[in-house]
Amino acid sequence: LLRNPQMGLTVVGFLDDDPYLLGQHIHDVEVLGNAAKLVELCRTRQIDEVIVTSNLLLSTQTGVQLLEVCRGKGIKMKLLRLELESIE
Repeated sequence: LLRNPQMGLTVVGFLDDDPYLLGQHIHDVEVLGNAAKLVELCRTRQIDEVIVTSNLLLSTQTGVQLLEVCRGKGIKMKLLRLELESIE
């Protein structure tokens, strides 16, 4: 995302459930909290789009809450998938 400005996206923060990453920076972007924090951020900040990198989140209570909040506020949600293809 950071290397593809033509996508028109601005990364404002990362979320990670690892408590040791809280407050750290990944590629100069701050880790703002864990997945539960995302629900709060969607309620309190102007967010246009959320990109989820784990479909496991969507099967949790937090993920269901997040979907509801995003739908209610008109926030787009996308799942970023990484696929590996064998080369033979």
